[in-house]
Amino acid sequence: MPSNFSSALPSRGIDELVERQVKRWMLDQESRRAQPRVVAEPARPVITISREEGSNGTALGHLVADKLGFQLWDQELIRGVARHSGASEALLALVDERARGAIEELLAGVLMGDAGTEGGYLESLLSVIHAVASRGAAVVVGRGAQFVLAPGAALRVRVVGPIEARAHELAVAGNLSEREARGAVERIDRERLGFIRHHFHCNGADPSAYDLVVNAVSIPPAYEVDIVVAAYHAKFPC
Repeated sequence: MPSNFSSALPSRGIDELVERQVKRWMLDQESRRAQPRVVAEPARPVITISREEGSNGTALGHLVADKLGFQLWDQELIRGVARHSGASEALLALVDERARGAIEELLAGVLMGDAGTEGGYLESLLSVIHAVASRGAAVVVGRGAQFVLAPGAALRVRVVGPIEARAHELAVAGNLSEREARGAVERIDRERLGFIRHHFHCNGADPSAYDLVVNAVSIPPAYEVDIVVAAYHAKFPC
């Protein structure tokens, strides 16, 4: 397994980071509503990162956000949706990036009301993504954000890799057999692409839907960050 494919996620408590990011966003929104309207500078465009499972796309998102001084929105999106809709964050995670069947949808409606159905989840998700984009200077991971925002409003990145390498990455991280890891990778990839197809009627694996496609096996993480940042500045010159 190439060493450049190892995870580069900063060693910070994820729950603490998510809570801090969402609180900052909520406080900023409240502050903006309370202040007199003034002519503000345009928001800096965001970066969306679509990723195959095991490609370390989320880790790349962290590194790019750190390099640019942007906010990262990954699990923070689910917490934002929970606050927007009033639904349980834990239950919302069950529908996150998944297209559900009729029975699951019925149960979600019973347990959480409209906020827990696919339609309710999607409505709140779109609201949060648009709010993040209107503020700008953010990296948004997954959830079809590349199809929510206009092509000119974001740098759209997809992170991929050979399935053997991605399965090995997941096997090591999750203490799984190679067979179990490959099955998990295939299932999660299928669920994410199904979510995109179901809600946005698009092919999430179509390279033409992105400004940049990065092979995480071929390029070391540090260079991946530089490539994404260079592409961002190329698309959105200062």
